[in-house]
Amino acid sequence: MLDAQNGGRRQYCRRVCGYAGGLTIQNGASTSFGGGIYSSDTALAINSSQILSNSATDGGGGIYQDFNTLNISDSLISGNSARSGGGVEFSQPR
Repeated sequence: MLDAQNGGRRQYCRRVCGYAGGLTIQNGASTSFGGGIYSSDTALAINSSQILSNSATDGGGGIYQDFNTLNISDSLISGNSARSGGGVEFSQPR
């Protein structure tokens, strides 16, 4: 479990990053995008995980995916908040 206790973003991914097997990311906070996970130029896979109670001021309270693919399976995304994309937000392709 990765618990930020509302003290900042839990995970920043650039290039290749993947999650599997019951990971919980919770209570992350960002003053911009991606309170739980901010993923940039990265193919991200999330499996059997929980993304809970994260927040971002702008977008992607749980997950912010910037310009790449995101695969989510057998996972729970709940209780996240943001101005847009409370659970997940994708940016526009560059």
